Amino acid sequence: MADVKVAQAHGYNPTKFKSMAANDPKMSAGVAHKLLAAPHWQEGFARRWELGLVDHTIEARALEEPWRGLFSDDERAEAARRIDAISKH
Repeated sequence: MADVKVAQAHGYNPTKFKSMAANDPKMSAGVAHKLLAAPHWQEGFARRWELGLVDHTIEARALEEPWRGLFSDDERAEAARRIDAISKH
């Protein structure tokens, strides 16, 4: 949830993520898997990119230690694809 606080400090309150996390029994980890399984990136990902906060997204965390091992190869590939794609905008 530290990434939520960083986003809030930059004027973005990720209410959808917070709501999803509150309703998921595994909190953020379960939400992360759901978001990476979605066919498109979420509004919050794009908003954080606009704020220069891509390094504070689920996608970035999926590629970093110590969280990397919590994600499948497919999830890490999707995370990398999204970061690459949004960087080209």
